[in-house]
Amino acid sequence: MTSKATRDIHFDILRIIAMLLVILFHYTTQFSNTVQQTSFLFFFSSDYSAFAVAVFLLMVGYFSYKPLNKNQSSFDYLKSRLIRLLPTFWVCLIFTSLVLTITGTNRVSVKQFILNAFLINRFFNVSFVDGAYWYMIIVLVFTVIISTALLIKSFQKRTLIFLVYTFSFVIFGIINRYIYSIPGILSFALFEYLNKCFIGLFLAFLYFEWNTRTAKIKFIVVLLIAALIWGEFLWIGVRKTSIEIFAVVLFSAFIFWGKHIRIKGCVAKFIFIVSTESYFIYLVHQQVGFVFIKSMINHGINCNLSIFIAFLFVAILAGIHYCINKVINLRVLHKSE
Repeated sequence: MTSKATRDIHFDILRIIAMLLVILFHYTTQFSNTVQQTSFLFFFSSDYSAFAVAVFLLMVGYFSYKPLNKNQSSFDYLKSRLIRLLPTFWVCLIFTSLVLTITGTNRVSVKQFILNAFLINRFFNVSFVDGAYWYMIIVLVFTVIISTALLIKSFQKRTLIFLVYTFSFVIFGIINRYIYSIPGILSFALFEYLNKCFIGLFLAFLYFEWNTRTAKIKFIVVLLIAALIWGEFLWIGVRKTSIEIFAVVLFSAFIFWGKHIRIKGCVAKFIFIVSTESYFIYLVHQQVGFVFIKSMINHGINCNLSIFIAFLFVAILAGIHYCINKVINLRVLHKSE
């Protein structure tokens, strides 16, 4: 186990908790509402999923700080992110499409598949093959923003991008709430979720730069975070904003005190692997899991047991995906040597 993996184990734990909350929400409440009414032992409301998604996006922003701080090449950053995100997404899209088509649950057309592959389906009023794919749009938009910021070497000029976004987030929030409803695709891609990535980035700045920046700069960053949280209220209301505040507080606690968590050996390795595969699990679990749960319930299997079996199947898929990636990476490393 590397020292880096040990140092970041608290983020691995938080990522796994968020992933489990999303899965439990989808496999209970979401499944019951959209596929078939059932009597699960527990129902996990959308509040759990909203909290988990906020945590995921906060982490996206947080881990974007290092490339900015190191002035990484914009092209290298964009290439590494796309290599990290897109191949796994396409694997999940292909697998999910095959499962849905073969089982007759929902035949995925060529048009729907291609539009989903490039994540432009919403521009053509075509549904996602899996509802979880919306997350990809937010992450890719933020990736483009960070890549653009990396083109600007001046810290002051780069900061203007973040100031402009925060200002726009609040102003358009006021317009959307009180004057004119912003078109769905625009509000979705730029405002309703993206602010969480920026909050995560600002929290990372406070954590890593706390001892090197002036009190004035730190105060401005805190104000930006507060503005983004207030803007959240303008976009989605009090209830979901309160969930985001809780996520921000918990995430901040993990940033500043989670590093004291010490787990070693096989347990740490297991946590690291599950955390590594959380992205794959998030993308593949929903529709594939729905197919398995519904099929098992129709064959008389207890619905709670069906959830467990579906989750086990997705975990096996993640294990296979991890092993294949491991082999590919070892071969690439061997060739480079």
